[in-house]
Amino acid sequence: MILETFRRAVEEDGLLAPGERVLAAVSGGSDSVALLRLLLSYAERVPLSIIVVHVNHRLRAQAADDDQAFVEDLAARLGLECVVLAPRDEEEMSTVRRGEEGARLVRHGLLARCARDHGCTRIALGHTLDDQAETVMMRLVRGAGRRGLSGMARSGPGRLIRPMLDIRREEARRYLAEISQEFRDDETNEQPRFLRNRIRSRLIPLLVELNPSIARTLGRNAGIMAEEDAYLDMLAQEWVAGWGVPESTGSTIRVPAGELAGLPPVLARRAARLLLKRAGAEPRGCSQQVIRSVLQLANTGDGDSSLIISGGILARRDRLDIVVSGGQAPAGPGPEAACNVTLELPGSVSLPGTTARLTARLMPRTGLAEIPKDATRVALDAGRLGARVAVRTRLPGDTFHPLGAAGHRKLKEFMIDCKVPRIQRDRVPLLVGPSGIAWVVGYRIGHPYRLTDATLTVALIECAGGWI
Repeated sequence: MILETFRRAVEEDGLLAPGERVLAAVSGGSDSVALLRLLLSYAERVPLSIIVVHVNHRLRAQAADDDQAFVEDLAARLGLECVVLAPRDEEEMSTVRRGEEGARLVRHGLLARCARDHGCTRIALGHTLDDQAETVMMRLVRGAGRRGLSGMARSGPGRLIRPMLDIRREEARRYLAEISQEFRDDETNEQPRFLRNRIRSRLIPLLVELNPSIARTLGRNAGIMAEEDAYLDMLAQEWVAGWGVPESTGSTIRVPAGELAGLPPVLARRAARLLLKRAGAEPRGCSQQVIRSVLQLANTGDGDSSLIISGGILARRDRLDIVVSGGQAPAGPGPEAACNVTLELPGSVSLPGTTARLTARLMPRTGLAEIPKDATRVALDAGRLGARVAVRTRLPGDTFHPLGAAGHRKLKEFMIDCKVPRIQRDRVPLLVGPSGIAWVVGYRIGHPYRLTDATLTVALIECAGGWI
């Protein structure tokens, strides 16, 4: 039964073509080991070239090394090549230590590079229907919209495929028992500090009492959401194609502000997101706050105003049009070069020359469920910051110790590496504490101010308004 479910998913969605090289991500757990064995069974009828890849995050000491050894031995017994990946430097290692989301970002980056290096057209992941249900509930708890509640896609982004999204975790384990295939349990799956684990161990069992088929119900609803989301995206793409006028730089696009403002909100939000992506914005940089700010520009009437977005993207009102550009932004309102204000902790302060406002609030470390991933919100060690910090723009000779880096470097070099356009570098707000720059707003926090095991109080700081 499980083999037929796997085959149907692969063929109905065109996940694998004969002759493709597939990178199978195997952690050693039941889901990923089942994925590998199912791929091998499928390859008996459809020729595939399979390479096993294992990511050792180096977080669990001997247990992580034992997982790696298990996967290497499994690949050898199955006659498959095995590639082991790990964080390559202290910056990646620091990102991994930030939690589940940080580890995922590093892992996907390593897998993408490995796929390119080995000529693999697909990266197969062992996410099951249970993972899909947990993901939907996690996003619901965090406040996701239709796109987030669509769950994980069977294909994408990039080369990723998830052929087991119709298979329950318990089905995968029964299958492994039937073929006498061992696997390893990851003890971190039981640790309640991770939101996914709390949803898995506490929330899902409660929902099962109300609906024993809750996993399949959530999976089915995610599929419906995904179809509707794709349709709405198509309508937004048609609108951008019809009204958008690309400019000579290639990363700049102009649309009539009135037409954008006149769209139904559900399409206006998607059109704004597409405009930002056309200019080169990262998907995670297109938060709801950013989208709302872009749409506010479209609703302000005649005049000129601008909005700077992390990653060097500029959205501006140019009379009757909205212009979104990446890396070629003309000068516009921004923090003055001599800007120097003070932010009390807790407290709030406006940035001169902008509509932006920094707000800080304090909370105990034990009360922080998850470290913010948004470019506009950060969590810093309040004890290292003190009762107040300076907010200013850069000065000659400024240095910065980025999170995870080995030491200080010139702030100018950091901005160049982050592709901050030259014309915007003097307008990027800096949060400066006793140990130097604590946050290059929109880009990176300073290493000395990171949360550690010794942190007692967290400063949650958000930048809202004209600077995103």
